Amino acid sequence: MTSDLLVPLLITVQRHHLDPHPQGAQMARHFREQIAQARAQGLPVILVQWDGGLFADTPDTFSRDWVLFPDIRAEEGDLLVRAGTTDPFASKLPAETADPAHTAPTADRTLADHLKAQGWTHLEVLALPETPELAATLAAAQQHGLDLRVPEQTAAVPDTAQQTA
Repeated sequence: MTSDLLVPLLITVQRHHLDPHPQGAQMARHFREQIAQARAQGLPVILVQWDGGLFADTPDTFSRDWVLFPDIRAEEGDLLVRAGTTDPFASKLPAETADPAHTAPTADRTLADHLKAQGWTHLEVLALPETPELAATLAAAQQHGLDLRVPEQTAAVPDTAQQTA
């Protein structure tokens, strides 16, 4: 893999993000399509699960609304990151995260360190628009020297009429 490929970073895929959103089902479908495309290209998918209390509407950790939205889940080769701060890139990876090159243990390795070690410094952010998680992630990426692309679907919720025309 080279750093020219865009690894998808999903930051608003917990139930409390999508369940109450007027276009949550549509956005979830869009996210699933992007996830499938990335996996077909052999890219990892990064799913961020924010701990409770980090943002105004974040539910309690381990509550029903804290879990990932149904049908969006981490599979082998993906990274499920539990963010305990508003900087998801500073989050430690789970000990069982595979290092494909087997060059370094991943315990105590942050998401930012792992991404840089793999050469994945360009990420595509998939998120609901205008969320505090999106703003925090964009700010944190700059601190870690990561380049985030925000597609139009994240900048504004996709218009159903345009997609079906």
